[in-house]
Amino acid sequence: MRFLLIILFFAPLLSADILIKDPEFKKHKTEWWMGIGQEYKDYKYSFKRKIFKTELNHSSSPPYFSFATFVEPVAGEIYKFSIDMKCAGEGMVYMHTVNTVQGLDKKTRAAEVAKRQMQVNLGLRFKLTSFEKDWTRYTCYFTAKENPYSVQNDCFHIMLGSYMGKIEMKNPLFEQVDKLPDGIKENVISTSSLK
Repeated sequence: MRFLLIILFFAPLLSADILIKDPEFKKHKTEWWMGIGQEYKDYKYSFKRKIFKTELNHSSSPPYFSFATFVEPVAGEIYKFSIDMKCAGEGMVYMHTVNTVQGLDKKTRAAEVAKRQMQVNLGLRFKLTSFEKDWTRYTCYFTAKENPYSVQNDCFHIMLGSYMGKIEMKNPLFEQVDKLPDGIKENVISTSSLK
């Protein structure tokens, strides 16, 4: 009985912080899905040793080379997002939380697509155009927004189609916080060097 009470007490605390089920990319074939445009079909990428790695020799539209996973942020709550990256390139890396028809059954997905519902940003707008060549932690804060399409799922989407060069990333994490730190604005990216 005590064990059950402990689980019931800590379960909400644990699930609140673990928005990404697979931040180590161990189950990338089932927990993440790739979005690769035709012009990127020949590019290689890997999920090894907890690191996503690729090298892109041209740039295009951001979603043409991307990957995503489901998340369940609580609307109205404030989150700290961080990710570790090592970049030797130029262009733009864009990450956001957004609604998606991914994961819906065929009939529901077709009905949602037929409504021509647009993707809506759900809080995170991580837009990076200046990069560090060594491992660096990039951090920003955002307030989660309500998904206006209750049938659709929420996802965390990483878009690399507008980036050109080598890139490695690991440890994408969301952490719920009580409030924004003093002097910090939402979706403004800060960096810290990783040794």
